[in-house]
Amino acid sequence: MRYCSLTQGAIVLTAIAPALVYLRAIGALAIMKRFAVCLLFCALGCLAKPSSDPSAHLLKEIQGEWSFVEVNNEGKALPSKKLQGLVLKIADNTWKVWASGKPNSDCTFSLDGSKKPAEIDLTIASGKDKGDKEFGIFLFEEQMLKVCISGAGGSRPTQFVIEPGAKQMILVLKRK
Repeated sequence: MRYCSLTQGAIVLTAIAPALVYLRAIGALAIMKRFAVCLLFCALGCLAKPSSDPSAHLLKEIQGEWSFVEVNNEGKALPSKKLQGLVLKIADNTWKVWASGKPNSDCTFSLDGSKKPAEIDLTIASGKDKGDKEFGIFLFEEQMLKVCISGAGGSRPTQFVIEPGAKQMILVLKRK
């Protein structure tokens, strides 16, 4: 979302001022009052500041469905045929992987957008590994999401590279 500066708001008000004078001159007080209320809301919009919480902003940005473009598990790339039908659905703080239309795995997660790269902490929500934690990093840009996750009990990766012997996975996803 883009916010205007006070200078831009002042320019808009200056441009609209003649219309207000005309409405007053022809006695259209009711229209002028509605117009003034609209201008007030516009001015308040110009003064609004975007959220300073980068984690909340990132959480909002990554909501939705994602197609798997690439999966590299411990240095081995998954064949593209196996990626077909895999979908990641992110809703609020839930992360669910679907395979061929059926739920495959689900986690809850938290983000820290103040770090570079941003960090993600996943908690497995079901199955035999329920409660295990996985730590990762991610990058979101231009409708692509790149995530590097350590296996349960592993340390958080620091870059999007599979370390030799590390139980890590890199996911590259594209918004559906």
